[in-house]
Amino acid sequence: MADTVIRNATIIDGTGAQRFIGDVTVEDGHITEVGSSSSTSAVEVDATGLVLAPGFVDVHTHDDGALLQHPDMEFKISQGCTSVVVGNCGFSAIPAVAGKSTLDLSGVQANWTDLDGYRQNVEKLGPALNAMMLVGHNTIRS
Repeated sequence: MADTVIRNATIIDGTGAQRFIGDVTVEDGHITEVGSSSSTSAVEVDATGLVLAPGFVDVHTHDDGALLQHPDMEFKISQGCTSVVVGNCGFSAIPAVAGKSTLDLSGVQANWTDLDGYRQNVEKLGPALNAMMLVGHNTIRS
């Protein structure tokens, strides 16, 4: 028996194929069936009139501090974003002066002095989405 079956969704699968009405079966946190599902589940969602698509990747964010302050990232998840890229526009959570702590990152008092320290702090909080980290060019130039 499946954990969840989402029925009658308008499915856009991300391959470029035409959208179609169908079902999606989820077992143990993984999609196991897309199309017409004969599986039964204690949790069935009627998605008639709703679109089901892969998560979006937001490649231009300033969420460096948000990953630490709001690890639920509800403001992104609710928009369908499942991945973000941080460290854009020259700004990054990595100190511009090697060995010095970042003084303020959107209200976050940093206790790290390099990219690995920032990454470890983010991982410790376990944000609800994937985070890809860039080092801003201002940091590199300093």
